[in-house]
Amino acid sequence: MVEAKRSISLGFTDQRVLEGQHICYIYNDDQERLEVMAKYLSSGYQAREKLLYLVDAMTQAEMLVQLSERGVDFKDAKPKDFTLADADSAYCPSGFFKTEEMLELVKSFYLDALQEGYAGARGTGEMGWCQVEGRANRLDLFSYEAKLNDLLHEYPYTAC
Repeated sequence: MVEAKRSISLGFTDQRVLEGQHICYIYNDDQERLEVMAKYLSSGYQAREKLLYLVDAMTQAEMLVQLSERGVDFKDAKPKDFTLADADSAYCPSGFFKTEEMLELVKSFYLDALQEGYAGARGTGEMGWCQVEGRANRLDLFSYEAKLNDLLHEYPYTAC
């Protein structure tokens, strides 16, 4: 899909990486998670990337407050610049996690970002929803994580 990938900042490290990375960030506590995600999103916003955050540890309104308290300022953002959505609804639109549905969401988000004139796209999704009995099959989640890596080679959405 993309001929040359951009070198980008993730915001939480000085190291630059090629867009389209899939980072599994394991944090020590919620404060660390919020600090890292604020830096990650702010860096993407500054780079003119379209942003997606799938939240389930708190409400969307609470997440906006937490990001604001950490210096992330979306007051000049257009509505399409930053999508904050419920993780459970995004990962399980039909009530149960389906690998192909989620891969299509990521691909579409990336392609929409380019079509809308963004430099790229990045996002993150909290995964607490998958611990609810009956929401996801463990093997489907493993399959999704592996297939996501393959998808990002062709559609370099940066995922954390």
